[in-house]
Amino acid sequence: LGEAAHDRDAFYPAMNYMAAELVSGIQAIEATMEQVDAPLLILHGKADRVVPPSGSKALYARARAKDKTLTLYGNMFHDLLHEPEKAQVTSDIIAWMNARTR
Repeated sequence: LGEAAHDRDAFYPAMNYMAAELVSGIQAIEATMEQVDAPLLILHGKADRVVPPSGSKALYARARAKDKTLTLYGNMFHDLLHEPEKAQVTSDIIAWMNARTR
């Protein structure tokens, strides 16, 4: 148990720090959404259990960019480029970029 307790002592402070930084980052994003004015592509899995799709919807609604696209993918989760349907996501990204660079 001695080594397990040592690992716990290192683990929990690191997790607390990471959680605090995550909350701080979310607050910074929330405070500056209206400032986003560059072309914006937002992709989100509707089944994401890490970050709710409502955050992407809020960014889309609040960003002042005139050129913005929000795509929500049906049964996909958080890491869209590692989902079984990753070819569709990649195709969507390339099509969006090509439409703006040619």
